Amino acid sequence: MSKAEFVPNDKGSFVILEDGERVAEMVIGIVGEEMSVYHTAVLERLQGQGLAKQLLDTMAEYARDNNLMVTTYCPFVQGQFRKQEDQYSDIWKKDKPQLKAM
Repeated sequence: MSKAEFVPNDKGSFVILEDGERVAEMVIGIVGEEMSVYHTAVLERLQGQGLAKQLLDTMAEYARDNNLMVTTYCPFVQGQFRKQEDQYSDIWKKDKPQLKAM
């Protein structure tokens, strides 16, 4: 299985591949100095193995390396940002309205 990587020309996403198959992805968009995170998904057979966290860590590192602030519309990322606010406060754009899961 590959490590998480950024794919800029593919709707903007961080992906993890296994034997050429996309097994996990985080869909994002970047405009100016802001990254929006829309969705995180992991194939059902691989859930619970830390792949979503690997995507989150890679996204956060990319945001820091590129001086981007993150707005999240993804329930997973939003939950992680809230649980570990001190770890993500430098990149989390909290003042931007966040969508809530229904």
